[in-house]
Amino acid sequence: MTIIPLDLAAKRKHAGLTQKQLCEKIGISEFHLLRAEKGKVSMSFKTALKCTGIFNSMTFYEVGLSLD
Repeated sequence: MTIIPLDLAAKRKHAGLTQKQLCEKIGISEFHLLRAEKGKVSMSFKTALKCTGIFNSMTFYEVGLSLD
């Protein structure tokens, strides 16, 4: 499953967090966050859950979900 956050940068800015602060909270590198905010890379399910916990709501685009 590929999880791409659609509104991560907007949520981060609205919460008053810098990229560095968010990275520390969710445990990813600033480079990965930058690419995730631009929709270039996906997040793990665990990281996506951490984001949802921080922002209380989050929109994700899921690709390749398979029940096999």
